[in-house]
Amino acid sequence: MKAPKKVSATVMAAHLGLSRPYLDRLVADGTIAKDESGKFSLDETRLRYIRKLREMRRSSPATEAHAKYQQAKARRLELENARLEGRLMEVDDHIAGVDEIVGIMLTGLSSLPARCTRDVGTRRAIEAGITEIRQEIAQKAAEKTREHKREHGSSGAEADEGKDDDG
Repeated sequence: MKAPKKVSATVMAAHLGLSRPYLDRLVADGTIAKDESGKFSLDETRLRYIRKLREMRRSSPATEAHAKYQQAKARRLELENARLEGRLMEVDDHIAGVDEIVGIMLTGLSSLPARCTRDVGTRRAIEAGITEIRQEIAQKAAEKTREHKREHGSSGAEADEGKDDDG
């Protein structure tokens, strides 16, 4: 087997395309090593330097930023696909749909006592029951809003919190 080729620091620096001071820093930090005679093994030093470059690339801020960018890009694509597949919708569209459904329900509940009976006492009892249900719904909605704000931070909708207009 052929003995590894040994070279001087000047030749090694030129071989790796480095300045002598930078080669000396690599020796000082243990990335590469000289033998007892102060010479470098050409092959071993080259491999150790390549390994160092790979480690630096893996841990560089640019690599991290690129990885975050790729993750964000993948997340955006996921969300777009979910929207196209009908598994996701805009919050404003959802709120408009819920508002419409709740409006129909409240209108129906308001007319229910008159549709059920002509007896005024019975109507008042039904109206009281409907008012109680509407208040429970409003309280639950306000509770869910506060819970969401605690978990996800405020979205500037504090003016909506605590509304007590039963709807």
